Amino acid sequence: MSEAEAAAYLHQKPRTIRDWRARRGLPCFKPTAKVTLYRRADLDAWLDRSRVSFPPRARRVGPATPPPRSSCYAAAPGNESAAQ
Repeated sequence: MSEAEAAAYLHQKPRTIRDWRARRGLPCFKPTAKVTLYRRADLDAWLDRSRVSFPPRARRVGPATPPPRSSCYAAAPGNESAAQ
């Protein structure tokens, strides 16, 4: 598929596809200097290799309350005047 078709397939702009090819190793085939082609199977495999998973977020039970300001400043070195 062409660069425009690959961009549509990946739901990205053609510029992003060019950046991914240059910086992140998106696989392509260049039969000539001006033509860049992509195989759907290569794009799918690249996406699978590039997938990053994040751990699930911990659910908050109630509103988070920050510690009192006076204890934060009093505990900091050099803030002897804040403890008074």
